[in-house]
Amino acid sequence: MYPPLGDTEWVNGDKQILIELILNGQQGEQIIKGEKYTEEMPKADYLTNKEIADVLTYIRSHFGNNSSPITAKEVGMIRLANKKK
Repeated sequence: MYPPLGDTEWVNGDKQILIELILNGQQGEQIIKGEKYTEEMPKADYLTNKEIADVLTYIRSHFGNNSSPITAKEVGMIRLANKKK
């Protein structure tokens, strides 16, 4: 139903893409590891920068992932840049 969290480029890749996914949500079809996913991800921009960083860091370091942490400062910079768009 929903894309896997383990060992995927969208989790372990560019931090900005993952942060923007939480801030802006996601609609439409996605192909992850050859599988099609169409469920909507609502935005969670009501979470604090620290809450978003904590959740994404957890995901990036569990489920078979071993990627670098995401900081509240990184989330804040992307949130601010999105507001200026």
